Amino acid sequence: MEGPLKFVYLFVWALPGQVAAKVEDANMLSRANNGRLVAVLRNHLYIEGGKISTYLNREATSEREYDPVNTTLYIPLDVDWTNRTLELKEIQHAIGMPTVDHSGLWADERDGGAIYRWAGRRQLGQLVEKDETKTLWKLETSSDGNGGWTATTPGNPEGFNAIIRTRDAASVSCDGLGLYIGGITDTATEYNRKTRAIPGTLIYNMDSREWTNSSSREAFQPEGLHKVGTPPVCTTRFGGNPLVFLLGGEAVTSNNRISNLRSFQHVTILDPVKRQWHEQRTTGGPPLPRKFSCAIGAHGKNGTYEIFMYGGAIGDDAQNDIWVLTIPGFHWVQTNRTGPPRYGHACALAGKRQMISVGGLGPKGGFKPVDEWYAGIGVFDLSTLEWKDRYEANAEDYDSPSLVKAFYDNR
Repeated sequence: MEGPLKFVYLFVWALPGQVAAKVEDANMLSRANNGRLVAVLRNHLYIEGGKISTYLNREATSEREYDPVNTTLYIPLDVDWTNRTLELKEIQHAIGMPTVDHSGLWADERDGGAIYRWAGRRQLGQLVEKDETKTLWKLETSSDGNGGWTATTPGNPEGFNAIIRTRDAASVSCDGLGLYIGGITDTATEYNRKTRAIPGTLIYNMDSREWTNSSSREAFQPEGLHKVGTPPVCTTRFGGNPLVFLLGGEAVTSNNRISNLRSFQHVTILDPVKRQWHEQRTTGGPPLPRKFSCAIGAHGKNGTYEIFMYGGAIGDDAQNDIWVLTIPGFHWVQTNRTGPPRYGHACALAGKRQMISVGGLGPKGGFKPVDEWYAGIGVFDLSTLEWKDRYEANAEDYDSPSLVKAFYDNR
């Protein structure tokens, strides 16, 4: 069911749970948690999961600091808007669909497309029940953005039932595949599970509905397991199979005792079709090691592919810098722009050359501080490297920023 939202809430620094059709009092609302997810399908941006703060004007309105989000929001991308005039609509969750955060959200843009939600962590201290059925949830939408969630049936039930659900995995979709790499399991993701990082690369084929799980230990040496990180990006630009790029994040040893932030002096690359891992050295920079950044990829006019990374956390400190990794040079360029410090936010490429940032946690963390961005939404022009409060539906095509062009011109 779809319709205007009834309450004036906002998704500052993460996601809103109950949001008004127009975010009129967004400046009064405070930062929420970092369990948000976003995905672009046709002409809409979908926002799923996370929490919303219950503070208004820094004053508590509830015994809890936050409320979990139990609907899916969507934003039009075929019209112009500002974060003060933005109209949001919601899609109700299906009956039996749990409210989670830190899950995976996959978009399939082929032949009408769909969005899938996998795994994640139960909220408000809820535990997974013993006899609960594992489910991959599917959102099918119409041209106006409205749609409905349904439970899917796996093509290989035996293999699917053996999967251990996690949270905070490296999750991305590309060319009809959904990937979910590593992550953490506990009693809020699986019944009676100890908290620990889980190995493996989980791949869902959206055509056959079959699941596979293969080793990823070789990709995260010397530790061995991917724990949490920046969402990967995927491209088919370089011909042949899609390529998945994993940047930074945190890896942990197989006994779950020693964890380290991963260096940006190399990038980990996966061919999900051949299930082959590669490691590529980078030049320039690099950014300081961190986790919970956001990242998106854009195809340049001259055959390049740029990965933009914004923010993230080093310890408990939110970062505000924006970096670009340009491929095939595999060179880091630090932009001369910063945004409000934040981590755990979600970003998406929209309107050819714009990165939309949604929510996150700020320098002081928690749910009380007020976001610097109205409605918790920022729009970044990837070509001019400018932050805006306005989205332009008919923006020009993406062109690599001058800092990137200068690198190739001087080689």
